[in-house]
Parts: sequence; structure tokens; C-alpha cells
Amino acid sequence: MTTTYRFTVMLLAVVATASRGQADEGGSLKDAAAELAKKVREVAKGLKPPQVAVRVGRFTPHGIADDLGVNGGGFESELATALGGLANRDALLEVSGEVRFLSDPARPDLKEIRIKAKLQYTNGDEVSEFKEFVGAVRKVTDIARITGATVAFKPDSEYSGPPSDGRNPDVQHSLPPGPGQPPKVIAFVDGTFVRTSKASPYAVEIRKKPLAAPGSALPVAASLKEGLPFVGIDRGEVYEVRVVNDSDHEIAVSLAIDGIDQFTFSEDRKPDGTPKFSHWIVGAAKDRKPGEVLIVGWHKTADPSRKDNVLSFLVTEYGKGALGKFPTRAQGKIGTITVGISRSYVPGPNAPKSASETGFGPPREVKQEVVTRKIDDPHEFITIRYNH
Repeated sequence: MTTTYRFTVMLLAVVATASRGQADEGGSLKDAAAELAKKVREVAKGLKPPQVAVRVGRFTPHGIADDLGVNGGGFESELATALGGLANRDALLEVSGEVRFLSDPARPDLKEIRIKAKLQYTNGDEVSEFKEFVGAVRKVTDIARITGATVAFKPDSEYSGPPSDGRNPDVQHSLPPGPGQPPKVIAFVDGTFVRTSKASPYAVEIRKKPLAAPGSALPVAASLKEGLPFVGIDRGEVYEVRVVNDSDHEIAVSLAIDGIDQFTFSEDRKPDGTPKFSHWIVGAAKDRKPGEVLIVGWHKTADPSRKDNVLSFLVTEYGKGALGKFPTRAQGKIGTITVGISRSYVPGPNAPKSASETGFGPPREVKQEVVTRKIDDPHEFITIRYNH
């Protein structure tokens, strides 16, 4: 029996303008990756002989809970995108480093993601022409993605100072407590649904089934471990991410698996080589029925003639998953599924001035329609850990 969803055609968003953002605090993940990619490109070109390829190595996490599925995959995939055609896993050069969650030197009460990088040959010889790179990520929504936060931000008007100054502690408070500190509940779990709180109109549900099993994927019961939401997914199982919207307004949904955006491997690209799409659109609740979207895999293409426009999310052994696209990845026992939720608007005069490892399973056909939207920065993040 096949389950029928309210949205049989999934809406892919092309962003019409830059996001309004909740605060333009600068220092985004994309900015840091672009700055490092520029430096790597310049050094590689000047070597003798010049190097025309660089592979993206591991960016090891420090100061954040690596044992809870937090990793440097988000920066690695962003860096690979910034390097463009220079990125090649078979290159003789490798850029690698570390990702740390530290206090901002200028504001000790705030946290930032600090990235250090080095360039060396794959035989271990360092590239002396490359001086160590240090970059900082201060954009709160990027910090939330990297740290695997589950958090709901307040409207701008409810913060006493600059919204970014208030949202930064919100992220800090949403993370697991440090050693020796009492546990705290990060999320609200109701059966198979995970929310930031009981009052939130947005929920995420994970569905799964064995790869070779017939029929539809079934909802997975979620549980709290040390206050964090978990679901069990075994190797050899495919899973789907269902997002439910019980609010009276449309939302845009982003999805990162093990830190990697689900559009990273899409064949649909902008002229600059970056993915054309960034969000799925979920309609408002109507007639007491929530809007919803079921994301069944990595996006491949919106081409309606293709029967393989999505590749299933498949939990697989280390080295065979999506992170394998970025060599030398180390993998713990826990992965992350992070959903970002944003307000979205149809462009026009009435719109606000706004702005384990998962790999590739069997191809699937998903009916898609491309729409244009103005999309705010996320106001909620829901992260579910999966283990096997």
C-alpha cells in the first residue's frame, strides 16, 4: 500500500533575492570557504610545477561534541564547492585542518566557529608557500548548522540588543552540557515526531525500511538520549525525512545530512557552479491538515524526463557514503540529520522586504516543480542524530 501525501509534487525553490537574515553579522561559512579557496588556488598556481587540482581532506572538530555526530563535513562540502573545478580527490595536493567552537576574542560571551587550514602534498610534505589559514564563522545560523543545534530563535523585536547577540547564546544553550554538568532536554519528542518545543508548529519525522524490502518506508520512533533526539537506522536501510508544517504560513526547508547540504550533488547548477536550488517549499496548514514534504534522498536533477532525479538516503559503512566524496573523512558511530526552517514568500509588492554515514541508495523519481521565493534565514533548526 502506498501512502499518499498532500503534496504529490514537491516544490523546489529558486531564491529571488538575498535572505533578509535575522542579523547581518557577517562571517558566513560560505565566506570562509571562498577566502580559503582563493588562497589555495593562488598558491597551487604558483607552485613549480603548477598544480591544477586539490583534494579536500578532513577538517577535524575540536571543542564541539564529535561523539554526538558533529563534524567538519559542512565546511568540507562548502570548500569543495568554492574550489570548483580545482577540487579533485585524486590530486597530489590536499587542503585539511580543524574546526573549533571557541569564544569570540572580541566578545567572550559569544561563540564562533574558527577554522584553521594547511596545504600539503598527499605524501605528507608541507607546502611552504602556504601560510596557515585562520578563518572565523560568526553567522549564527551557520554556527547552528555546524554544531548540530536544535533551537528556535525569537523574532528580532524580542531581543533587547542586536538580534545576533541574542541568538548566539540561544545556540549555546541548545547544545549538550559540558562534562560534569547536569543533562538538559534539547528538544520535544512525541512518538515519531521531533520539535524544538511542544508549542512549535513544525515537526520532523524519520521513516525507514531495509534497502531490498518492498513497500513504503515506515515512521521511526524517536527518543531522547542526554536530552538529544535520536532514531535508530541500521546499515543497509534507506530513510526519508518528513517535515510537517502546522502553521498558517508557507515555509522553506533546508536539509543537511552529516553536515552536507542535500543539494550538494545536484546536477542543476548556476553559472558560477553552485547548486541552483537550496530549499523545498512546504505550504501552510489548510482545513486542519498540515502542509508537509517528504524528502526521500539526495537531489540530482529537476529534469522531469529523468526517472533517477533523486538518490535515496542509504546508511552505509564508512568510506562508502556521501562523505566519501571528500577523502580522509573519519566517521563516528553517530550521524546527523539537520532541518532548517525559514519563512518564505512569493515575490511581489506584498512580500516583506527580506531578505554512521549516509550514502547514495537506489535512484527514485520525484515529481518536482520549480518556484521562485524570497526566503528568510532559518528561525528554527531541528537536528536528529541517527545511530546504528
